[in-house]
Amino acid sequence: MKRWMLFGGVGIAGIILAFLLFPKPDTGDVPVAAEPDPAAEEGARPRGPVGVRPGGVGRPGIERPPILKNGPSPVALENIKRMSVPDALYAGRLTSPLAVIRRQLQLLGEPEAEALGVKVDLIIGHLREQRRDPEAHGMPTLIASSRAWLDEVKASRFAEMPEIAPQFARFDAIVAEYQQAKDNPEAAPPPAGGVTAPAPVPTEGE
Repeated sequence: MKRWMLFGGVGIAGIILAFLLFPKPDTGDVPVAAEPDPAAEEGARPRGPVGVRPGGVGRPGIERPPILKNGPSPVALENIKRMSVPDALYAGRLTSPLAVIRRQLQLLGEPEAEALGVKVDLIIGHLREQRRDPEAHGMPTLIASSRAWLDEVKASRFAEMPEIAPQFARFDAIVAEYQQAKDNPEAAPPPAGGVTAPAPVPTEGE
């Protein structure tokens, strides 16, 4: 008898808890309207009413960052200009054929090939520094040191590998483009992947 009373009490308590915790149905009440953006009343660009952003109820509308409206800062423009000169752009391009040769030598897993590949690490590091700062080392010095290493590779038994052989001509072509850009910047085509300063995005009313 007492056991049945205990079970009955537990069942009643469960029904009460389910009633209290079960979500209430939508009653159709009209939600409170969002307050207007005070910035819009002062002539500024409105951010949008609160609660209209998909998946972001209660959050302000999306507003473009200042850099998208006004363009990059003067410091960023100066950095872009400095990294757009031939001594910076072509330093970045020259790293590619050297890095390809080094990787192929390392993949062979032979001591002779690995020792030859390690010799170019410092040159590649200097080229990357030159890419960030066109006055870091000087392109003539970097080109000369790169050619000296390439001559070592050409004299080795790895020079005729199908993955390595095309990189010699590729290096020479990049150097020729660099010389053309230095001698006649206006006539020389811009290198692939060149950095240009983005134009400012016009604001409304302009």
